Amino acid sequence: MFNFGAFAIELPTDWRKVEFDGIDSKVGGITNGIDSLTFDYGWYSYPLNKENKETQLFATDTINGKIAYITKPIKTGNGTIGIYIENAFKENHFNLIGKDIENEKLILDIFKSIKFMDSDTLLNSKQIEFKIK
Repeated sequence: MFNFGAFAIELPTDWRKVEFDGIDSKVGGITNGIDSLTFDYGWYSYPLNKENKETQLFATDTINGKIAYITKPIKTGNGTIGIYIENAFKENHFNLIGKDIENEKLILDIFKSIKFMDSDTLLNSKQIEFKIK
């Protein structure tokens, strides 16, 4: 489990965390040296609402008691894969986003592992169902 303060993420052993300096939010990332995801935790985190609806699939789901908006490309490895949680912890929002990633199953498993200080780990859906918007 990698701890980032207000939230934690379970990662495979070959992944590591990367920290950046943020101005009005906590920002950083995770990487295995091939694929990378970046996060933004704060008031102005990008809600994935400007992703191309013709090339992306979308889902709304429950991740550890939090309502999550998720997107992935229709064509694997060719677009954005990301999660946005509007009510992450206290008044903050959260996103975790990657580009052109082939192993979507691994990324979705990482998304499912996200826990905030007030998460309810008993509230999870079984399978994320994507739809074209």
